[in-house]
Amino acid sequence: MRQHKYRAWDKIQKRMHPNPFNGVIGGMNDIFANTGDWIFMDYIEEEDVNNTEIYECDFLKDDYGRLLLVEWWQHGFTFRAITETNFFRAHNINQWFEKGEELPEIIGNLYENPELMGGKDRGVATDKGYLTFQK
Repeated sequence: MRQHKYRAWDKIQKRMHPNPFNGVIGGMNDIFANTGDWIFMDYIEEEDVNNTEIYECDFLKDDYGRLLLVEWWQHGFTFRAITETNFFRAHNINQWFEKGEELPEIIGNLYENPELMGGKDRGVATDKGYLTFQK
């Protein structure tokens, strides 16, 4: 069964909340009353090389040195290549987490580290559609 966990970027306070449904600024009622002020990111049910949970909009670096952005795209999580590589979007991300493979490392996220986009298109695919990110 899928484990539903979320974190949220607070657009007003400009900070990440690792567990937005646990007593943050009045809890769930406050959050859902002001959903326009929050950007929710889903846990992909995988951890990086440091056993840190990976969420939508995280930047990862794989063992080839490629910079990847975790996105929701067409019914599943994908890795979008930010650095030049032989693919634009990897749909089968399970291969990065197979036994014996070097796990990727989280090096930031889209909201706290927008400079990692390197001037590329700041749009992000999410389960809510294609969002345009602005600082």
